[in-house]
Amino acid sequence: TEIVCCHALVCVAQIDRMEEHHRSSVSLARREAEEEKRRAVRDAELAADEEREAAALARKESAKLTVSLRQMERSLQKMSDELKEAGADARVVSLERQLADVQMQLR
Repeated sequence: TEIVCCHALVCVAQIDRMEEHHRSSVSLARREAEEEKRRAVRDAELAADEEREAAALARKESAKLTVSLRQMERSLQKMSDELKEAGADARVVSLERQLADVQMQLR
């Protein structure tokens, strides 16, 4: 009976160790999952920030291009008007084509 009792105590101790090991494994897995989730959220936030910055830069570049095209449009219109006044019809036609191209780009 003492041997059976000792064997039972050993079995209970082994079961306790296995349960403790299982609890610590589950706890570790939860911590790792939570950390992975935090990393994923942080990565998504960084990606969103980068997208916003890229969009702002694109808007800024687009505005610069629009300003340049508007300046070009005014210059071409001015040259066209001056050439019309001077009677240089062939050159006016060429400038009007360039002006039309610039105006199409602005749309």
